[in-house]
Amino acid sequence: MLVLLPIGNLIVIALKQPQAPQLIDRIATIMENENMALTDLLAGLEAEREAIWREKQS
Repeated sequence: MLVLLPIGNLIVIALKQPQAPQLIDRIATIMENENMALTDLLAGLEAEREAIWREKQS
């Protein structure tokens, strides 16, 4: 995958770096540090989605 970066009158084409491996490592570290189970993380995710949805509706 490529990313196009407009800089002034130029467009720079660069390789897009995948973010998933880095995000997985960060999430795993947070879960370990907080002694959090996957079910806890998923429950919190559902609550966040609901809060974002309500904020966008108002």
